[in-house]
Amino acid sequence: PHCQRQFSKSQLTSFSVKGNQSFFNLIKAQFQAQPPVPGKDHDPIHLPNEGRKALLFSDSRQRAAIKEYLSDTLEHPTADTVYMHIRKEFPNISLGTVYRNLNLLADKGEAIKISTPDGGDRFDGRTDLHYHVICRDCKRVYDLELDEQHIQSINDLAGQHFGGTVDSHTILFYGTCKNCLNKNCL
Repeated sequence: PHCQRQFSKSQLTSFSVKGNQSFFNLIKAQFQAQPPVPGKDHDPIHLPNEGRKALLFSDSRQRAAIKEYLSDTLEHPTADTVYMHIRKEFPNISLGTVYRNLNLLADKGEAIKISTPDGGDRFDGRTDLHYHVICRDCKRVYDLELDEQHIQSINDLAGQHFGGTVDSHTILFYGTCKNCLNKNCL
């Protein structure tokens, strides 16, 4: 026999507390067997094919737009800044979707996530080997170009003091940018 009423998880918990264990197991099985509701349950694995394709297509279009924005800017924007720009093209996008896509791009090596001391992560669409400098005054993040020889020498020096091998590193430099130096001189 199937129960026609759907129960929430909190209602199921209260049933079990009341002690009717066999009734609870019957209702729990019915609850767990319910298929996800398209448009409400956004797990793409459990959506019907049409819903899964639409959701993945939407995410991939949004991700592509986020990646394009990162690659077109010399700034190193926060997720909030990316969100404000992407909303122009995708007005219904959520800040959570932007965060999720930025982190996915960073995990896939298609963007760089720069953790700053003020707690706000910055993102860089440039994935080639380079460093970053944070201005202590204006808090902007700048690219710093060093040639491959200098980068390898840092790995070698660290390896000499490590007792193992060092094959990569991350360094974040701090200073005062040219614009802020000029403002302070006036």
